[in-house]
Amino acid sequence: MKILAIGSHPDDIEIGVGATLLKHRDNGDDVQVIVLTQGESGGQSPLMRRAEAEAAAASFGADITVFTLPDTQVQEKPAIDVIESVASQYGADVAYTHSVHDTHQDHRTAAYASRVALRQVPKLYAYRAPSVTGEFTPARFPDVSDHLELKHLLLSFHKSQAHRVYMQPENVEAVARYWGVSAGNCAYTEPLEVIHDRDCTAGTF
Repeated sequence: MKILAIGSHPDDIEIGVGATLLKHRDNGDDVQVIVLTQGESGGQSPLMRRAEAEAAAASFGADITVFTLPDTQVQEKPAIDVIESVASQYGADVAYTHSVHDTHQDHRTAAYASRVALRQVPKLYAYRAPSVTGEFTPARFPDVSDHLELKHLLLSFHKSQAHRVYMQPENVEAVARYWGVSAGNCAYTEPLEVIHDRDCTAGTF
């Protein structure tokens, strides 16, 4: 299968679905990553944050495209255009993006843009960011218990953001454990909202 993941900033994808993408890789799937901005508002140089994202993707064989939309000011039409520019060539079977239930404006914009740009992708899911609201309502819970340690490795490439609380390994594990218990069917999970799933498959992939 061809897997596509969209993030607004260089570490969003690893936080939301890093272990899920590692699981796809181990299943033999092809993974493509789109990052809309270079994260220049994150306290470090955009070139540093871009390099961190590229190193993380390279570590598990994912292709990555980093665009230069303005951090904290991403607009929907440009976001649709850049997502479509990759997706139209790639032909994804499954895609992951931000949730609309998010307090960060770039995340919400990416979520709405993805719904337009990826409307032909058979399966589209929204992942959890640290800034999601209480309206985030996941219905899919892939078991990532065997890939959680490797997720920590992916996050470790983002050294410029290592001071953030949600990047700490114990907090990453606690979130995955909380949602795993909530799902009732696995020890650790990365929860996903179902935007559309055209073959109506339930449960974990």
